[in-house]
Amino acid sequence: MTTYIVTRKTDYTEVYRYTADAPIAWDGMAFDTYLHLPASEEETLAVPQGPRRLTKLAFIGRIGTEFAGILTAAKSNVQVELFVRMLDWATPDPDGTSVDLDDPRVVEALTTLEAAGLIGAGRAQEIRYGN
Repeated sequence: MTTYIVTRKTDYTEVYRYTADAPIAWDGMAFDTYLHLPASEEETLAVPQGPRRLTKLAFIGRIGTEFAGILTAAKSNVQVELFVRMLDWATPDPDGTSVDLDDPRVVEALTTLEAAGLIGAGRAQEIRYGN
């Protein structure tokens, strides 16, 4: 059994903890509005490795070969297409970076890609935290 920490996506506040074999979308805590992360994984994320802002190319590099599958899925899935367009439309800041790994839109997009199986289990956090 795993302990899951339920975090509200709008402000990333922990709201609940529970123990189960798999994540459960409790009434009022559905997966579309709340993250259900294993406690050990969330605690590991407390120390990010590397920069928090990346160029588009560096971000795609963190995604790796899974990006090809994301592009393919974008042709038939509007949510995936929105992610690809968001990435494409991001204007670089003066330092050349375009992707803020702590931006709630990036967090939600990566979580959605993972839930859809377009990136492997745990990859959203690996991409965001560089571990």
